Amino acid sequence: MSFTNSLEYPFDSTNILKHKKAIKKWLLDNNAFQEVKIAMLSGSTIGYIKDILELFLLKQGIKPVFWEGNYGRYIEDTLFENNTLFEFSPDIVYIHTSNKNIDNYLNIANEYEKFEKIWEKIKEIPNCKIIQNNFEMLSYRLLGNRDVYDTRGKLSFINELNQKLYEYARANTSFFINDINYLSAYYGIENWYNPQHYYLYKYALDISKIPVLSFNISNIIKSLYGKNKKTIILDLDNTIWGGIIGDIGAKNIEIGMDSAQGEAFLDFQKYLKELSELGIVLNIASKNNEEIALEGLKNEKNVLKAKDFIVKKINWEPKSKNVQSILKEINLLSESVVFIDDNPIERDEVRSNIEKISTINTSEILDFIKYINNSGFFEFTNISSEDKERNKYYQANLNRNLEIGKFKTYDEYLSSLHMTAKISKINETNKERVSQLFGKTNQFNLTQKKYSPEQLSVMSTNKDYISIVSELDDKFGKNGIVSAIVARKSQDNVEIENWTMSCRVFKRGLEKALFSYFVQKCKEQNIKKIIGKYIRTEKNSYVSNLFPDLNFNLISKTDKEELYEFNTNTSIEQNTIKIIKEEA
Repeated sequence: MSFTNSLEYPFDSTNILKHKKAIKKWLLDNNAFQEVKIAMLSGSTIGYIKDILELFLLKQGIKPVFWEGNYGRYIEDTLFENNTLFEFSPDIVYIHTSNKNIDNYLNIANEYEKFEKIWEKIKEIPNCKIIQNNFEMLSYRLLGNRDVYDTRGKLSFINELNQKLYEYARANTSFFINDINYLSAYYGIENWYNPQHYYLYKYALDISKIPVLSFNISNIIKSLYGKNKKTIILDLDNTIWGGIIGDIGAKNIEIGMDSAQGEAFLDFQKYLKELSELGIVLNIASKNNEEIALEGLKNEKNVLKAKDFIVKKINWEPKSKNVQSILKEINLLSESVVFIDDNPIERDEVRSNIEKISTINTSEILDFIKYINNSGFFEFTNISSEDKERNKYYQANLNRNLEIGKFKTYDEYLSSLHMTAKISKINETNKERVSQLFGKTNQFNLTQKKYSPEQLSVMSTNKDYISIVSELDDKFGKNGIVSAIVARKSQDNVEIENWTMSCRVFKRGLEKALFSYFVQKCKEQNIKKIIGKYIRTEKNSYVSNLFPDLNFNLISKTDKEELYEFNTNTSIEQNTIKIIKEEA
């Protein structure tokens, strides 16, 4: 039995809960995994929550190893009990609390302090992320409507307590809110909380909503490990506007405030535009006459214009062929894509021919935003300046690619770009972006080691570390921070803990330029040998030959790991990238 669609929105909660063991087996047989250690602290029963969370994480290629706290003892497990939680050394601690765990509605400071003590204690665990539920509204209002604003109202108290959680989240980059307040409002408090399930089983939510809760947690975790979607590929007719443009013409497409349907398409375009401004790359794959379709994008009622789409494949080829072509041009994997088309036949053709691509399984414009939102494709655990500029970076890349045909050799083309690498160390200004780069880059990532911004901040002043952070500019523009190396010194050796690079700058020779600079830094500190480790994953085959290409010697090799060394006296190949300066 195949469970391909069982964990996709809209969820069949009964089916997931009924077949959870079979789904788990199917997932384990059909995926490669990255192991993540997750501690779950219990404010109420977490049994099924843990089981279903595991399924959603396995689907994302994350294999959780759980540590489960004692029932209702989330405070004791953290502050007072034995040290098994800290011995487990989790990557993530999830604190599953609800309004059932608010002890005192009279003193906001005391109630908040109870939770802050827990978070501060957990922060002692190296590189550990915290996911904390906020608090949902109660199912009753003692003061009626006044309860939400009177200082004696419990709803007013919950709102104020939540606000304190949000302030803490803004100040702590490794702390994340699991927004059950939104979930309970979206599905309705009456549907979210089931008193029978609480009094019988001590679940603080209706058991049927466990997949929704678990999925929401999984979205935060998969985002932390770089598994968000990065691009949307869209059809045009009856997808971003109403009507078949080839039949009715560009002036008659349905878009705008003149009709209910047109307004729905307009709101969808606004939603896509907002995603684009957050760094989600928009592309077109449409079966159409290109000239006519582009004319449709000029319709003044459109929010989206031709310039908002990076790649536009408008022809009569199979959609799957065009999607694959788009992915090649923007250098992304199929698992980074959401394909949106009103035609179920086209969706099926793409899914049948491209593994791991995601679609929304609805043809109704009224449901497009709901399906995208509830599918959790774009969970923004961090938003950097590079994210907001991503569309500019991809557009510049396309301009670069158009230049290639003008040159006889690829080396001539690279030389024509007049590339400069701006090198800096890890610092307070770039630590957020560097952390994001290590966390979300999969193809050029040697060991998958992650670093929190706080870790990077400490590392920046530690003399035992050498760090390199690089931007890359050329005649077409800037690429932002695209690569980072973190290495730890040991006597006269240094080991590269991890090295990562954005796919935007693959095959430009940046790795040779950075390594040459890195070797020079090592020589200045009398370092004789550089140790490099490559840990093989499902996605990082791109760098499988990186160390041999840089003249490292192989020391040892297993099925999963290769160890290399490099003598700093070895000559380094020259490159076409100019290192312009180093900033403190």
